[in-house]
Amino acid sequence: VLSLDNYPHPLLFSRSVHDALDITFNVIFIIEFLILHVALGALVYWCDNALAFDGVIVLFSVADLVAVLAGADSGMGAIRALRMLRILKLANKFQNMKVILAACCRAMLAMREFSLLLALVVCIFALIGQSLFAGSLLFADGEVVRPEEFHQHCKFMDEGNGKPDCVPRAHFDSFLWGVVTVFQVLTGENWNTVMYDAMRATGWQASIFFIVVMIVGQYFILN
Repeated sequence: VLSLDNYPHPLLFSRSVHDALDITFNVIFIIEFLILHVALGALVYWCDNALAFDGVIVLFSVADLVAVLAGADSGMGAIRALRMLRILKLANKFQNMKVILAACCRAMLAMREFSLLLALVVCIFALIGQSLFAGSLLFADGEVVRPEEFHQHCKFMDEGNGKPDCVPRAHFDSFLWGVVTVFQVLTGENWNTVMYDAMRATGWQASIFFIVVMIVGQYFILN
């Protein structure tokens, strides 16, 4: 039912039929939730990881259902897609699947130290990039805008509350956007454009920073 949802209109059913099916399955899961509480007791239910996971999804579904019936948009409807993870219960019946899931869990736990190291490297390079390029990546009509000419060529989006239109999407004007930009460079997604923007704004020396980020980040950390 969730996969049949399409905007602006459902492909196979009308909106009313889709909503009716959605509410029907929500009610079925709520009834199952109540029956298990009566049969097992609340303590046993919430101590079982799989049942507790189902219970959390049902509670979110109830909150979303109440919001929908009240005419509001809770934004929690997407959480219901996590019901697909109920299929992982089959791991108890299929030994090979159980072995694979256990290996995945061990691999995720082993990545804790790596994730911490990656976050530290990203933060360090974001701070370095902020000190080197903050307020420098300014372009208007394909030309570099000098910081002293900012107010002449740059206009703020969203009535003064947004990003200046002369600042590219990838920049180092704030720590948060510095982290995003460094992460983009590490993934290799259009990183050379970011480097060329920095070179146009500050000179060829900017390429050294991005080369170091690529070597340390991609070939040492992510490799």
